[in-house]
Amino acid sequence: KEAPAAMTDHRVSAAAMTARAAPRPCKETFNVFYYESDADTATATWPPWMENPYVKVATVAAEHLSRRDGGNSRDDNNNNNNNRRRPAGRVNRKTLRLG
Repeated sequence: KEAPAAMTDHRVSAAAMTARAAPRPCKETFNVFYYESDADTATATWPPWMENPYVKVATVAAEHLSRRDGGNSRDDNNNNNNNRRRPAGRVNRKTLRLG
């Protein structure tokens, strides 16, 4: 029997940085990781926060901040939002943690 697939939804809110005098475009990114376990045993110190035992899902970028299409929108504070859905892979254990 095939394990179910996990999907992650990301909503990135970022301010446009066009007012800043920068020599290159400003990009905000973050990485999404997951960790599988057979029991819900995670604490503030376990598992250790490093790329192994976590598996990297994706690097999510705040893209196309001036556009309102392609899954982008504005929130109540008029901040630009990017909405993305990414596959995290097959779930093979009982617990899946995102970081």
